[in-house]
Amino acid sequence: MIDKSFISGLILSGGAGRRLEGKDKGLQQFQQKPLIEHQIDWLADQVGELIISANRHLVTYQQYGYLVVTDQREGYAGPLAGIEQGLQIMKNDWLFVLPVDVPLLPKILIHQLVQQIQFSDSAYYLVTDVREHYLCMLLNRSCHNTVSQLLNQKTYRVRDFLKQIKATPVNLNIEESAFRNLNYLADYQSV
Repeated sequence: MIDKSFISGLILSGGAGRRLEGKDKGLQQFQQKPLIEHQIDWLADQVGELIISANRHLVTYQQYGYLVVTDQREGYAGPLAGIEQGLQIMKNDWLFVLPVDVPLLPKILIHQLVQQIQFSDSAYYLVTDVREHYLCMLLNRSCHNTVSQLLNQKTYRVRDFLKQIKATPVNLNIEESAFRNLNYLADYQSV
């Protein structure tokens, strides 16, 4: 098993918020506090280093006291651009990626994940009996070059990246409802 001090955590909060009327998802109120605070609370105890990927409201995100990275690609190149920066800047060998809009995951998910895998592959992503959750993944730092190459080729889909590196799907028997995304304004009041 690998100790949490060997894992960095990356919260992806750099999206354009297209389905959220252009609002910054991470700063939306959910259960009386900004969504980013839920994700920081969830991730900070499970990793040795926490990084936030954001492209707007940088001063606000920096006030949480963690390293904030921004995409180095033009426009909003999608989650791979944030992952590229996280892999480049992280201090550890492994990076757990967490979307900012998935606040209902079990508190010990990373512990469960590292118990189940052998660390023989370069990437793992979570699945349920219902579907794949490509943005909840654990990546080795060796994935950085592949991410950069795909972005240079204008390939932006996370699924394509995971397929190219032959990432391993992992089913932790977590209910599908735990992966619910808060994509629309109404979602923030309905959970």
